[in-house]
Amino acid sequence: MKSVELAGLKQKLIELQARLDTESELRMDSLREVLHPTGELTNVPTHAADRDVEGLDSEIAVGNMEERLRQRVIAALKRMESGTYGRCEGCGRTIPMTRLTAVPETPYCIHCERDSEHAAD
Repeated sequence: MKSVELAGLKQKLIELQARLDTESELRMDSLREVLHPTGELTNVPTHAADRDVEGLDSEIAVGNMEERLRQRVIAALKRMESGTYGRCEGCGRTIPMTRLTAVPETPYCIHCERDSEHAAD
């Protein structure tokens, strides 16, 4: 992989991590507004259906997805530092640049990614 390509991907990952960090902080601020100073929830519906209407369940789900993505971004940056970025963690082959450009945080080639998704089903 060319150093200019690697630098571009690194910049993309750094920007993605910064955006995720900002969104995470905003989400936490939003959730803190629902918390009473004692740490107890206030003005929060107690019935699950009401809670879903208020968007708390979906807000938590989005936060969890963003945190998983953030962890993948951090791991990709560590792979860059160690010199293993761009190698599939499943089969060891080089991940094509088109895939890395589209999904720079990926640790897998498309074939191993699909295999891992099917295994999870």
